[in-house]
Amino acid sequence: ELDKARDRGITGLDVFGPHEARTIRTDLSRFLEEDYTFRLETGAVPTHFESAVPETEIAGVRLRGNVDRIDITPDGQRAWVIDYKTGSAYDFRKITPGDPLAGGKKLQLPTYLAAVPDVPDASAVYWFITRKGEFRRIPYNPTAENQELFRKTVEAVVAGVGKGAFPAVSGDEDEYYGGYDNCKYCDFDRICSQRRDQEFDIKGGDAGLKPWKAVGEAATRG
Repeated sequence: ELDKARDRGITGLDVFGPHEARTIRTDLSRFLEEDYTFRLETGAVPTHFESAVPETEIAGVRLRGNVDRIDITPDGQRAWVIDYKTGSAYDFRKITPGDPLAGGKKLQLPTYLAAVPDVPDASAVYWFITRKGEFRRIPYNPTAENQELFRKTVEAVVAGVGKGAFPAVSGDEDEYYGGYDNCKYCDFDRICSQRRDQEFDIKGGDAGLKPWKAVGEAATRG
């Protein structure tokens, strides 16, 4: 596949391409070892790949998609829904047992659980499968409390959309790399105000932001 990509002219200059190819091969080799360890730990077998999530209604919204992988134990009693990530785990650092949805920003895994066949005990995990992500696994435990947080969060998102609440939230300023946390990949970053974080703080008390703030509140225990 790497050779095919090079033949199509999409790998860039040869001075860079071979380095990236070596990195990909090294990551794949390491992932095979990590995968072997995971299967030893769980006793589960990779059973479904790119499995469709049946259309599921949550908080009045129909959700669907595809799951990277589902592992199931031979006795059919336990399952793990796996979502592969190839980038950095930096944006997932706020996921904790006390904040399983990262303030309402990470909602994939609760949705993907709907793709699990009839298995009594199912859980889910974000799996970073490259050195960049340090091969970390970040789990989601679908307790009744966590699933209720998910339902309330989706409900708040839908309500915010309905009320037209789409504030520009730059996030914290990154003094090391420059720019702002939420603006790194935006094509229009350079034309926005350089004081955008301060300007957002000034608008913080406006009633129009209440539906947006409600998402974080819904995703937080208490």
